[in-house]
Amino acid sequence: MPYSFDFRTEYRYPSAKGITIPVVLTAGVTTIDCRAKIDTGAEYCLFQRELAEGLELSVEAGELISLDTLGGLISA
Repeated sequence: MPYSFDFRTEYRYPSAKGITIPVVLTAGVTTIDCRAKIDTGAEYCLFQRELAEGLELSVEAGELISLDTLGGLISA
């Protein structure tokens, strides 16, 4: 059975540079507009510390994890 998807907004992107879309991050009543690189197969979403601080999130209160990337291990 075929399925149809309809979207209000269409984003075009150069495939060589990946997918970047505008997003709104929200924590409580605080919001921040930013642009995000999309990895459709990612297990985690990462964003800059400055965005977390702008949302008044306590970065150190979160769970520390190590992520194995093509460039090596990173802490998040």
